[in-house]
Amino acid sequence: LDNGLRVFLIEDHEQPMFSFNILLPGGDALEAKQDAAGFTAGLLMKGTKTKSAYDISNTLDGIGANLSVSNSTEYSTVSGSTIMKHKEVLLNMLVDILTNPTFPAEELDKLKSIAKTSLKSEKSNPGTLAINMAKIALFGKNHPYATVSTEKSIDAIKLEDVKKYFKDFYIPNSSTMVIVGDFNTEDMIKELNSKLASWKKGEVVKLEIPAPNPMPKGIYFIERKGSVQSAVRFAAMTVPFNDSEYMPI
Repeated sequence: LDNGLRVFLIEDHEQPMFSFNILLPGGDALEAKQDAAGFTAGLLMKGTKTKSAYDISNTLDGIGANLSVSNSTEYSTVSGSTIMKHKEVLLNMLVDILTNPTFPAEELDKLKSIAKTSLKSEKSNPGTLAINMAKIALFGKNHPYATVSTEKSIDAIKLEDVKKYFKDFYIPNSSTMVIVGDFNTEDMIKELNSKLASWKKGEVVKLEIPAPNPMPKGIYFIERKGSVQSAVRFAAMTVPFNDSEYMPI
């Protein structure tokens, strides 16, 4: 598009539906401050300059539409779906959260509290503990792929960290959008150029993942007194996604 967003359009006229996914490179492994990516995704739907979190939820629920933001290791995702007659409402809401988020401080406090509660649950889950240990063994303690949230890292997040992550990574010229629905491709491109014109280009952050620094191969134990079962995880390094042999393997 004119703003640099790469778009794939797939016409599907079987049902009057409209759905999309936007992938924004970044994620936990590339954030400047630990946990900034996750909290940015969590706060994006919590208010804009024109709508409160309730307004956003009420509008979407009222038309039976879905709009969500999630975060992963190497990217964030914005996803949405609705029936075609409500496509414009959904696209307007998408533009609003991408261009006018307010990141309310009280909503950040709520998310921090929820994250800490979830962290306590994870600490009591043998499988999660084993997976986290496997990541450290495979990549090294200080590698971004082995990073695990803590109460300290959650408390350290400030609104400034969230705003910086948003500025650095929620930009169209480093992102990809896939749209599937009952539309005409040429008309949809024109509409997207018009609707998303206010989502401006930004300076693309160079994405670099350091080489792994694995611990010695072997067996690692985490003792949990009172456990009645053992959780076992086998882990090994494999080829990266961009390896020419990835799909055959």
